[in-house]
Parts: sequence; structure tokens; C-alpha cells
Amino acid sequence: MVPRFGALATMENPGERLLIAANGVFLESVRPWLRVVRRLGAFQFRTAIPYGEVVEATELRCGRVPADLLGEFAAMARAVHPKETGAWIVWNAATGAFRLVPVQILDHSGGHLNYDRPSLATGEVLVVDCHSHGRHAAGFSPTDNADDHHDVKFAFVMGNCDAAVPSLALRLCAKGINLMGTRWDAETRRIGNEDRFDCDLVIGCVDTRSARKAILEAMQRGEGGYYLDCGNESDSGQVILGQVGGPAAERLPHVGDLYPELMDPTGDKADTAPSCSMAEALQKQSLVINPVIAVQAYNLLWTLFRTGTLQYCGAFVSLATGRTSPLPLDPVAWARFGYKATAAKRRGKRKPRPSV
Repeated sequence: MVPRFGALATMENPGERLLIAANGVFLESVRPWLRVVRRLGAFQFRTAIPYGEVVEATELRCGRVPADLLGEFAAMARAVHPKETGAWIVWNAATGAFRLVPVQILDHSGGHLNYDRPSLATGEVLVVDCHSHGRHAAGFSPTDNADDHHDVKFAFVMGNCDAAVPSLALRLCAKGINLMGTRWDAETRRIGNEDRFDCDLVIGCVDTRSARKAILEAMQRGEGGYYLDCGNESDSGQVILGQVGGPAAERLPHVGDLYPELMDPTGDKADTAPSCSMAEALQKQSLVINPVIAVQAYNLLWTLFRTGTLQYCGAFVSLATGRTSPLPLDPVAWARFGYKATAAKRRGKRKPRPSV
């Protein structure tokens, strides 16, 4: 029972407990590397309950998982493609060290993986359970759901392992509660010349090139992230999800990469495209083009949040022809826009000078 007055006693040891609170029933799971609290349900009837309230929480006590370990697993998955493989990323609470541990494979093919859990050193705990899907797309199957039902861990899946850009899926599993990371703070704001965006996702739907340029520059001044751009003309439009920041060969191209002219403010004066304002737009554009583009953007985000993966990173809509075309996750398709995701050049080692 959650006390109405005073603090709730903390869990000293790993495990689970149910919290009966005024705002529902909650599950608290504690591991050396994580504490997570989620509501299981609310009360059907409002009544006076002599308990305090609980706030959902996620505390990642182990810190950020090293990205190079995920890269090591990606190399493993590509090496055994088209068969599936698996590995654990474990963390030692005493030393704070992470390492990648391959599972003991009993049998595997392009559609299944049977394995024994690996042996861990003293003090090590599972943090990320990784497995691949060979040539198939990343995602979570009913078999995955059953396997993850009793665990507390991150589940990571890599699919399309032979593609230049593989598909990925990630979720946090807490005793049958699968969390896709859709808890966020949203903010609508104007953009100034010196603004800096430190966020995960920016959604833009603007009328001018200068506004797009301002969004992109604010993200570049910050930590980068995903940029979902929505735009339209009289009876056509596009939705493009890209990433800002990081090497071009390791990210999705954003709208400025594929359409550099949309970042050039000098084109604003000659831009006669209709405004997003309903009063002005009805005289110049289709009545339904704005909601059609909005639905494409919503569907892209809904699919990403619901499944943790995408099969495409944008869409092009033409009401005149009734055609909707996806933007594939494929550098070959991106090259048709004149964009080329080149890998960074590696510096060669200097040869030692001969001694005199």
C-alpha cells in the first residue's frame, strides 16, 4: 500500500512488488541496472481510497549502453546472414563495465533461433537481449512476446541484415509490459536565429524555405535527432523522415539532403505555392491535400512507435494521379535525388621513419 503521507520505502533488493495507490495499481520492477514503475490498471469506480498516488518512472542506473557493442552485434548478424543469431549485452554492477556475450546456439535458420542462455561472470546482469532476423524485417513476433514475457530487459532486433541500411527494433520489457519508448514532452515553439534544439524529434510543416533552413540549423546547433518534414503544393506533397547529425553513411538523409533547393531562402520570393492557411489555400489548392499529408506523417510515426521499426522513411502523394509512393530505406533510391551517402575516409597509418 502506498502511504498517503510520507515517502514510500524503497526496494533494497532486485525483484517486483505491486503498489496499490489512489490512482491505480502499479508494478515496480527493480534490477541492479534499472528501476521501472508502470500502471497496470485504474479503478473502475471513483471512491475514497486512503492511499497516496504513484508516478510512473524509468531509471536507467547502468547509464548509456555503448553503441560499439551494438555495432559488434550488427557485424555478427551480417556474418551469419541469412541465418539468425543472438547475443547478450551484460553489465557488471561492481565494475560498471559492459560486454557482448554470444548466446549458445543449439539450432538456427533464416526463420528461427534456438539457444541456451550464456554463462555470466559474478555480478553480471542482462541488459540488452539481441537477436537478428536474417533477411526479414526487424520486429517482434508472438514467439518473441512469449519469450520476453517474464524478463526485465531491453529487446533489440536487427533485420534486413544484407541491406545497406538494416531495419532495427527496440523495446523495454518489464514482466510482460512492453515499452516502446513513447513517453515524451512535446512543445510547439517559434524558431529564432540563435535557437538550439536538443531533442529526439522535430516535426516541421512550414510554408517557406527560410523556415525549413531555420529548423535545420537549430538542430545542427544542438545534438541533432530525427527531422520529420511535411510539405505540399496544390495537389501533391511529401513527408520525409531523416536524421540530423552524424556521418552521412550512418544516418537517414533529411529533407535538406534530398531537396537542397528547399533550404535556399532566395527561392521564397518566387514561391507561389499555396499557404497552409485555410482561407488562402482554398483558392489555390485541393481541399484535402493538407489532411492527406498529415495522415501520411501520422502513419509513419504511429508505425515507428507501435512496432519500433520502419520499412520506408517517407512518402510522396499525388492527388492528380491518385498515387502514393514510399521513399525506401535504400541508398540507391536516395541517389536518384542526387544524394550520395559516402563513408568517411580512413586515415592510413604513418610509416616509421628509418633511423639515421
